[in-house]
Amino acid sequence: MTDIEQRISETLRERATGEVDVASLTANAVARGHARRARRRAAAGVGLAVAALGTTLVAGLRPDRSPGVPATTPPATPAVAVDCGTFDLGQGEHLPVSALNCLREAVLDGRPARLAETRPTTEGDPIRKSYTTGGDEHVTVVVDTREDDFGPREVYRLVCTDPVLSVAVVMFDECTEPEVIQD
Repeated sequence: MTDIEQRISETLRERATGEVDVASLTANAVARGHARRARRRAAAGVGLAVAALGTTLVAGLRPDRSPGVPATTPPATPAVAVDCGTFDLGQGEHLPVSALNCLREAVLDGRPARLAETRPTTEGDPIRKSYTTGGDEHVTVVVDTREDDFGPREVYRLVCTDPVLSVAVVMFDECTEPEVIQD
């Protein structure tokens, strides 16, 4: 047995015979659960914000202007947002890989794009998510849980980067904390 194997074996033996700190284990599990919830919220909410940003870009307005007030400098020809699809998924159904690839490729290529999905909760309540990118590396995720009888019943937004290819859902390497935009 090598030195490292010996140390690993001793450490495992000590931990196996030592006392269990339930409070510490519980606190760590709760912290991981909160982090997991934040990641799930991020994956859920990109679409609505993307639609809002896309509307602003197509209308030729700056995001800090009110509708109907022209921007002082007309934008160069705005890029048309790629429509990656709108999906009403059933229990256990997943987004098509083509939709996930569409959003990811648009982000990597610097093109505006949008993707929207509605998924049911375990109880069957709809959770609506939209993913929008304005042509940079950021994806705005908007999650609408107002029809979820057992959820927070709010609309929140996250801004994420680096979409990760997944077989079932849109995932990101990094997202901001969820910001409630409507209760």
